[in-house]
Parts: sequence; structure tokens; C-alpha cells
Amino acid sequence: MHGLLIGTDGTAKVIDLTEKGNRLATLRHYCASGGTVDVVQLTSQLDMWVDDEGIYTADINLAATRIAQRFGHLHQSYYGPAMLTGFTSDGDTTGLSIAQAHHLIDLANTPSSHH
Repeated sequence: MHGLLIGTDGTAKVIDLTEKGNRLATLRHYCASGGTVDVVQLTSQLDMWVDDEGIYTADINLAATRIAQRFGHLHQSYYGPAMLTGFTSDGDTTGLSIAQAHHLIDLANTPSSHH
């Protein structure tokens, strides 16, 4: 089960969501340096996990902000590393397919028409 990590420098990396023992530990490790993560539901099947304190402690993540904007989240910017994952109808975090990951990388690297 894999997620797509978007760094503040715009790099994208596929991460095993159970790398640190379980999904939450892995999300906290990559997105919040072990702190608290927050989840933004981008679509009915796509979540973006970010550092809950990122606005105060991290650089803006332009690529993650562009992805969120593509799904209608125009009201704010996102800070720090962001992990994109899927989720089930029960709300359980799931991995992304390779096709989904490639599509999200394309969105991250394409400038948005919204400012």
C-alpha cells in the first residue's frame, strides 16, 4: 500500500504507508516530523495529509497547493510535506494505484490557472 509524498521542493516520491509500522506512524514521520497530522479530503476517494502545525513551522508546498486547487480547494495554501492517499467508504486510508500517482504528479507539475 503506497502513498505519494510531495515535498516542499516539488519532488514526488512513492512511500510504503506501513514503512514505520503502521499508516499513522508513517504519515506522522513524513508529514509532521513525528508531530500531529491533519487530513484534507480532496475528493470522494483522495486524501491529502499535512502537518497540523505546518503553516507555522514549514515552507509553503506549492505543488501540494496546486493539487488541492485542482480539486476545488482554493481557500488556502498548504505547508510542509504532503502525503496523498486513497480511502475507503468506511474512511480507512488506502494506497494509490500507479496510475493515480502518475496523474497526481502531473497535476503537481502543471501550474494552476487559479491565483
